[in-house]
Amino acid sequence: MKTLSTKWKKISVILAGMCGLATLSFNCSPALFESRQGTGTRSLEIFSVFEATNAPIVLLTAEQTYQSMLNVTGQSTTPVSRPEYLSRFGTLSATPNLGNMNSPLMLASTSLAGDVCNGAITKESSAGGARTLFPGVDFSAAPNAATFAEAVSAMGEAFYGRRINGEEMAILNGYFAEMSAGETQNAQLTRRVILGACSSMLSSFDSLVY
Repeated sequence: MKTLSTKWKKISVILAGMCGLATLSFNCSPALFESRQGTGTRSLEIFSVFEATNAPIVLLTAEQTYQSMLNVTGQSTTPVSRPEYLSRFGTLSATPNLGNMNSPLMLASTSLAGDVCNGAITKESSAGGARTLFPGVDFSAAPNAATFAEAVSAMGEAFYGRRINGEEMAILNGYFAEMSAGETQNAQLTRRVILGACSSMLSSFDSLVY
């Protein structure tokens, strides 16, 4: 059985991969991220791409991050996640400055997302619960690759407002295969696999900026 630390290491691999895609987009298409203000040579441009007033995207603040996570998972409040939010508040961003994006913030976001996603799974897997994020997942049975992919697609629409692209789906499918291999195929594993995917997607770069 995989230990808790091993599970979260695997979740961090997904997060790193999805952040890598965002970084690749930044590096390959820098014009998309450059300030529209300022003219002349680049050496004379005083506007930073990371300044909220100039960047085409900005970072969610701590409270915005928490509220956004609740909103996109269809929850008005989660008492269980509130203490986690308060404990991570100082590590999340106090301003929309994209320059505040760093490893401690990403880790804090992942931890908070884990609690929020746990609440979402509990809500949707309860008797009569409306299925938005995990439409075909049977939480009383072993993991299923097809329903996992369906859940990933639904989370992409809810969290990012777009379809998951091929690279992202490949990363998440690889995660599913890795987490499922060599494990007892039961309902507990299904919950862990869905929780890991939800947590990594909800705390990825696209979820933390607007």
